[in-house]
Amino acid sequence: MAFLGGEALTGCDREHQGRAYLQFVEQLTPEPQIIETFAQSHEQTKIYAWIGASIDAINHPLQMALAACQQCFPAGECPEVAVYAAPFKDSLGFDGLCNLWTHPFTLLVDVGRVVPEDWLKLIVHEYAHAHLGHPGHSQDYGAVLAHLCLGLGFRPPPSSLDSLHHWPNYRRTDDITALWRGIAGYPSRPTLRFWP
Repeated sequence: MAFLGGEALTGCDREHQGRAYLQFVEQLTPEPQIIETFAQSHEQTKIYAWIGASIDAINHPLQMALAACQQCFPAGECPEVAVYAAPFKDSLGFDGLCNLWTHPFTLLVDVGRVVPEDWLKLIVHEYAHAHLGHPGHSQDYGAVLAHLCLGLGFRPPPSSLDSLHHWPNYRRTDDITALWRGIAGYPSRPTLRFWP
C-alpha cells in the first residue's frame, strides 16, 4: 500500500490494511484521540475493509492538491509536507490539521466532512500553516493564504483575521461518516477541480 512509503503489504486482507492505515495516521497526530477508529460501530469490519481497499485512491487527489499548492511558490521556499486522509472524531469539530511536529510536516484532512470538489480548498487552508511553519491565523498566515488563493484561482481572503479560520470557504457533506463507511454516491476515485 502506498500509504506505508510505497511498500506493498503482502498477504494482508483489506480489513487489516484499513486498520493499519488508521494506526499509521494516529501516529501523525498531536494526540491519537483525534482519529475516529470506529471502535463503537457495528460496521467496523466493513469500514476497515473499505479504507484498506480505497485509501490510496482517496489520498491520490490529496497529493495532487498538495503539489498544486507547492507550485504556487519557488521550489526552494516549499517545506517538506505529506498529506493523508483521516477520519476525525465528530466531537472535535474541525476538518483538517497541520502537524508541524512531524518531519515532513503532515496535513491530515477528514475528506468525509467536505465535498470532494472542495478538498483542494481544505488543503489550501492547511498548507498555508505548513508553508509558514507555525500555527494560528495571523497576518502572515493571511498573506500566505492570499498568495495560494490567487495562485489557484480562489477569491483571496477578506482582510479580517477572523475570516481566516475558515478560508477558503468549502462545502461540507451531509453525512460526515458516509465516505468512511463506503456508502454509494462517493466516487472510488474522486476528481478534483484545480481551477475554479
